[in-house]
Amino acid sequence: MELVNEFRRNSKKEIYGIRETEKGASLYLSKPIRITNPKCLACHSTPEAAPQSLIDLYGSKNRFGWELNKVIGAQTEIFVFMGIVAMTYLVIGVIMNLLLNFFVVKPVKRISEYATEVSMGTLDKPELVIKGKDEISSLNMSFNRMQRSLKRAVSMISDKPDKKEYSSYG
Repeated sequence: MELVNEFRRNSKKEIYGIRETEKGASLYLSKPIRITNPKCLACHSTPEAAPQSLIDLYGSKNRFGWELNKVIGAQTEIFVFMGIVAMTYLVIGVIMNLLLNFFVVKPVKRISEYATEVSMGTLDKPELVIKGKDEISSLNMSFNRMQRSLKRAVSMISDKPDKKEYSSYG
């Protein structure tokens, strides 16, 4: 009745807020129910005008006294709020997924593909460049350092004469 009275006092099209229920705090969005069809008044104006089946169902004190264009009830639309909350989570989820893909998955995938090539023996590749000051760029720098060390190690091994050559000299 608080909502109905609030709608009657002013001409708001909707009222929203938080109210306490038996199960805890609950969000609500309410819209007024107005009598805009004059045919409704044939049954709901006075108990005397109502059919007996309506009086049997509601009694002679409720559901009467309606007037044209007056608020007689409030419709609470919990599903609208639930939809808004669900859409908010969906949008946040999509944005987080895109950001994660752009800033984490793609760079790690590039490093992984590059590492595969280097591990298969392609040591003459230029260093991979991933700019930033985050963990991914730190991983990239570590990989580049490892690639340089691997190049030096392979170069040192290939520059040393074979043991067989030493034995022939001496």
